[in-house]
Amino acid sequence: MEPQQLQQILMELRFTAGLSDEDQQKLASISHSQDSPKGTNVFTEGSEHQDIYVIRSGRLEICISIPARGCLPVLTLEASNLVSWSSMVPRNGIRPVLTVR
Repeated sequence: MEPQQLQQILMELRFTAGLSDEDQQKLASISHSQDSPKGTNVFTEGSEHQDIYVIRSGRLEICISIPARGCLPVLTLEASNLVSWSSMVPRNGIRPVLTVR
């Protein structure tokens, strides 16, 4: 996807609405679009991830792995939500599994 298309998408989101055109252009220049089919793990426990995702459509479920209980869903995110982990939480924190639903 071209930076101009990404900038248009970013302009439609709440968290970037107040950014200047210049800042939106900068953000678009380091952004990319990613489609993930249902059931895809976006990232998993123990992996390091530096990306911040914007959900444009569909749902993303955050699960925490609990010994003897398996994957326990703790939050479902929908369109216009942001999600990240390693870039926002110290490395010694809990590490979830994010799955496209």
